[in-house]
Amino acid sequence: MRIEKYFYGVCALCLLLSCQQVAKQVDTPVLPTKPFEMGEVVITKGPFKHAEEKETAYLLELEPDRFLSGFRSEAGLVPKAPKYEGWESLGVAGQSLGHYLSACAMYYATSGDERFLQRLEYTINELDSCQQANGDGYLAATPDGKRIFKEVSAGKIYSQGFDLNGGWVPLYVMHKVLAGLIDTYQYAHNERALAVAEKLANWMYGTFQHLTEEQMQKVLACEFGGMNEALANLYACTKNEKFLALAQRFDNHKAIMDSLAVGVDDLEGKHANTQVPKVIGAARLYELTGSKRDSAIASFFWHTVVQNHSYVNGGNSDGEHFGTPGQLNERLSTSNTETCNTYNMLKLTRHLFSWQSLPEYSAYYERAVFNHILASQNPDDGMCTYYTPLISPA
Repeated sequence: MRIEKYFYGVCALCLLLSCQQVAKQVDTPVLPTKPFEMGEVVITKGPFKHAEEKETAYLLELEPDRFLSGFRSEAGLVPKAPKYEGWESLGVAGQSLGHYLSACAMYYATSGDERFLQRLEYTINELDSCQQANGDGYLAATPDGKRIFKEVSAGKIYSQGFDLNGGWVPLYVMHKVLAGLIDTYQYAHNERALAVAEKLANWMYGTFQHLTEEQMQKVLACEFGGMNEALANLYACTKNEKFLALAQRFDNHKAIMDSLAVGVDDLEGKHANTQVPKVIGAARLYELTGSKRDSAIASFFWHTVVQNHSYVNGGNSDGEHFGTPGQLNERLSTSNTETCNTYNMLKLTRHLFSWQSLPEYSAYYERAVFNHILASQNPDDGMCTYYTPLISPA
């Protein structure tokens, strides 16, 4: 958990400086506001510079071979180092490598520090070796993942919300890996990372595209992160229509998206950060396709979360879940405002601000990045919190 939260911290700082450029097509909306490119803005002093230095040092302490351990073992290769403890030694193994790729790529693009480029190149080469050993484009560290996806592809699908065929959120993890590969290509210009991402996406297309709508909804019942966003970004890089078609399938989680599309807040009781990434994906698909449904989903979700579900620091959720809209005073605890949620809400805000540069978006961004993201880091040792509580412990 410590590893993942740290990556969200360094990526949040990089989000202050830049974001991905959107693809331009004839039928896509014109975005009036564009961000600075990575490296065009440099933090020179103050609390954000201090946070950057702490996080940079921590990233360099981490060992790529430990992140790669599960990928090698699942590919039938001998690991070069033991796995990290925590989630990396459990069923959700592999996600931290995706975060690590994104963090290193963004920081390299911001700083030009060659140490991060070297780590990226080594890690991508290792992932390429694992993918080749798997033989079909599959790439994951999920224990028993090959069995899980073989069953899913055959139409045998079951989930209780955080498992898919008994595996702990394997698509959530795969999204992090795919996003990390794409970030490595976009920010560090690593062509092999794009090739690995394309092979993985082609494997996904073969696994999911033939499923019926009913079967796909069963798949989507298990947390899948922002797979629609990653596939949309890959489509923007490659113009491969298969990736767009698959992104749109992941975008159509009816249990969530149908209500948001018509302006109904049905979020109470739902796991908060399961929803934010898929809405970011909807925003990205609007930018690539002009889908009014996707723009309506993204806009309504942002407004209802910020206005009805967010605390004073810009964060949301208690115990990772949304509550009754507009009733936060009775939901103060040591489990308020999960940092992941705010990081993802900042990503969504940047999309909306590029569509309409309204003060409400910039005001929320400033509030959340100062009062939650920066506040989530211990300035002494640089470690970050999972929650930022809004009540003092007894």
